[in-house]
Amino acid sequence: MEVLIALVVVLLLAGIATPSLLRTRDAYRIRTAAWELVGTLRLARQRAVTEHRRTRLVVNAAGAALEPNTYVLQQEEGAVLSGVWIDLGPRYRLPGGVSLGPAGAVSVTFSAKGGADPGTLILANVTGEYRVVVNVVGRVTVCQGAC
Repeated sequence: MEVLIALVVVLLLAGIATPSLLRTRDAYRIRTAAWELVGTLRLARQRAVTEHRRTRLVVNAAGAALEPNTYVLQQEEGAVLSGVWIDLGPRYRLPGGVSLGPAGAVSVTFSAKGGADPGTLILANVTGEYRVVVNVVGRVTVCQGAC
């Protein structure tokens, strides 16, 4: 009988703790995804400056045949403004439950001098959203919620 009471108490405590653990997991997933995206954007800028070639991060681009919530680094091949881009490594996939917007094809391009086409990428899930902002000089920042 005592074992049964102890088992019931453990099950009740587990039932109470589970929703909190799920929220914590989801919050960790979106925070991690945001900082990984920031790191990838900073890598794109670094490669653009180091290799003297325009480099971009492409999100959900039809030309790159990306699945939803994935992104890839690309570098311009040939002459400047040639329009020929090659992938620089793997395609990055966001964790389950995290979406990346805005919807449609989006890219952030860094020039050979480190400047960028400014823009904002929004990562969202059930716990909220993070905004990854790239300004005209190529600085990449992240903030939770509205910036």
